[in-house]
Amino acid sequence: MKPRNHGIKMEKGVKSSRLLLWDFAAEDGDVVTVKVDGNILAENVSILHKPTALTVPVPSVVEIVGVKDGVGGITYGVKFPGGIENQAYFNVAPVGSANVYYIKGQ
Repeated sequence: MKPRNHGIKMEKGVKSSRLLLWDFAAEDGDVVTVKVDGNILAENVSILHKPTALTVPVPSVVEIVGVKDGVGGITYGVKFPGGIENQAYFNVAPVGSANVYYIKGQ
């Protein structure tokens, strides 16, 4: 799996969204930092099978930054409820690098 950035269009009138973040593979000690519009929202988050929920504004630019790789890569799933496509995104975040999610309002 290659790291990817995504654009996410939100339903009309949505001003904020929860960000659900979880480890879709093995709970092996992966750690990430979540940034919104360049500012740290949550630092050194251990990702687990149980999702971590954060709130992000719409529109915004969300970055998931790889901090620590437990074993075999930092693998995670992320979902933004209120998105038109209502889908989960499965990604990998190399240590020291980020995946970007462009959250767009209507």
